[in-house]
Amino acid sequence: TADKHNEQLRTEIAERQQAQKDSAKLAAIVQSSEDAIFSEDLTGVVSSWNAGAERLFDYTASEAIGRPIVMLISPERLDEEPSILQRIRQGQSVQHYETVRRSKDGRLIDISLTISPIVDGQGHIVGISKIARDISERKKTEELLKHFTVELEQRVAARTQELIDSEGRLRILATELNLAEQRERKRLSVELHDYLAQLLVLCRMTLGQAKRTGLPPSAESFVKETEETLGKALTYCRTLMAELS
Repeated sequence: TADKHNEQLRTEIAERQQAQKDSAKLAAIVQSSEDAIFSEDLTGVVSSWNAGAERLFDYTASEAIGRPIVMLISPERLDEEPSILQRIRQGQSVQHYETVRRSKDGRLIDISLTISPIVDGQGHIVGISKIARDISERKKTEELLKHFTVELEQRVAARTQELIDSEGRLRILATELNLAEQRERKRLSVELHDYLAQLLVLCRMTLGQAKRTGLPPSAESFVKETEETLGKALTYCRTLMAELS
């Protein structure tokens, strides 16, 4: 019986030592993490504070532990913490909650929060564990991208409007050119009718008069050929007038 008791005692000691090693290892991991890792009791008072939290918020562990966590919250966001506490008391976790917190010097920091309940050996919720990650650079990048996107959309809209305006001006110019062409066609048609065609008719009439006055036989063939040529020219002139009209 004594041996059995001693064996049980050795087992318990070994388990306790292993638990202490695991706890020390976990504490070392938490302490060396780049993320801010800290905990609170259920009233919102800080109970632990790692080196990452010191770097992120500028409070040392001795300055932060024992103080209300609202020291990190700006007045316009004070309603966030009661809501978080209520969810934790109900056993819920909060994953990647993006918000803004305030450092010791008043600087506002964009962070992503992961919040989980701390449970004791009996399964009772006794506190809150928080992991905060600085997402300021990501937010700046997002804002820069948003700015570039807006600027690009404005440029595209402006260029599109320029194209629309150019198309409108081209349509107006095409209309004006078409009207100018019609006016020029009409002018040429009138010129052909009022001047060239009448000259050709006058030439034919003059030749007709010359034939009636009597011409030497040697000239009659030339006059006849000239009349035919004038007739062709007059026909061509009338064709041009019709096409121009």
